[in-house]
Amino acid sequence: MKILVIAIGKPSDSVIQDLVDRYIRRIAHYTKFGFHIFDLNQKATEKQQKRFEKIIDRSDQIILLDEGGKSYDSIGFADFIRSSISSNNQRLVFIIGGPYGFPSFLETKYPLKMSLSKMTFPHQMVRVLLLEQIYRVLTIIHNHPYHHV
Repeated sequence: MKILVIAIGKPSDSVIQDLVDRYIRRIAHYTKFGFHIFDLNQKATEKQQKRFEKIIDRSDQIILLDEGGKSYDSIGFADFIRSSISSNNQRLVFIIGGPYGFPSFLETKYPLKMSLSKMTFPHQMVRVLLLEQIYRVLTIIHNHPYHHV
């Protein structure tokens, strides 16, 4: 299984970036993992869109992080990841929007959405929350005691 997280917008908080880096290292113990920062604004030019699309493969399963998306508890998220592992998708790709959400071309092209909470979080904090949950799910799948059931 391969997982890719794409975060829109440059990081601006070194404390958050340190946590992101910590979880990236932890996740890498369990699976092939990539974290890509892509600077993309709401009115993405055609050139920006094409650059962005080069990151995505046709066989990828794309999930946009959105407060209106499907919610999971950690066990349910682990079940989702497990079922994705057994499918033919090459990678699971999670996309975190920028401070103003997603450019419309992303929302139109990739309708699958997932929510971490009904609450609204700063987009940079969502990076840490998503990575922690991915790490938690991988420990659940590998029967590691990090997640106390």
